[in-house]
Amino acid sequence: MKLTILNQFYPPDYAATGQLLEELSIELSKKELDVQIFAGQPGYAFDQDLAPAQEVCQGVLIRRTRTSRLWPQRLRGRAIAGILYCLRAIVKLRLKRRLGDLILVTTEPPYLMVVAYILHLLYKKPYICLIYDLYPDVAVKLGVAKEKDAIVKLWRWLNHLTWQKAEAIIVLSESMAKVVADKEPALAGKIEVVHIAKNEIVRTILAKLYPMQKLAILPY
Repeated sequence: MKLTILNQFYPPDYAATGQLLEELSIELSKKELDVQIFAGQPGYAFDQDLAPAQEVCQGVLIRRTRTSRLWPQRLRGRAIAGILYCLRAIVKLRLKRRLGDLILVTTEPPYLMVVAYILHLLYKKPYICLIYDLYPDVAVKLGVAKEKDAIVKLWRWLNHLTWQKAEAIIVLSESMAKVVADKEPALAGKIEVVHIAKNEIVRTILAKLYPMQKLAILPY
């Protein structure tokens, strides 16, 4: 079984989201899963040279695109780099055989989940959403956007479409689960609160990849 993980940041980058996914991907590879990461070049680790475009590390295949390296120290540049990363992900994963059996998509960059939705429409590939931060709520709270703005309304509509087709919506706290459930009551059954230290994400992913009768014999 093959799992594709989409997240802009991955070691040697310093971003915490990448560090988390490195631990998760290595743990999943130990379960005899074929795990591949599609990430960008280091954006926070400014002192690092370009990482290899493709490498295998501890059983995990890592593919990186250079587009996310553009203008890393500017807020607007990071936003543009995030969009370019998303477009590059669609291009690189346009071949059905590259996608594998399940996609794990995060909110780094915040609009990345739309990529999984598009790939699902094209190839009917199932995906799981892992939400670090809830957008556009964060942007509204920080005063970067207003609730009445067209971009906020569009973002909420895209969230609805993306979450509706997801196999599961993973959040990291009960409070975030409540916010998502309040916005999408019909999807409450898909929301799963996980605790990273307990490897609950691993179990959630395996549950979507394997029939439940086989899941019981897998080591955790």
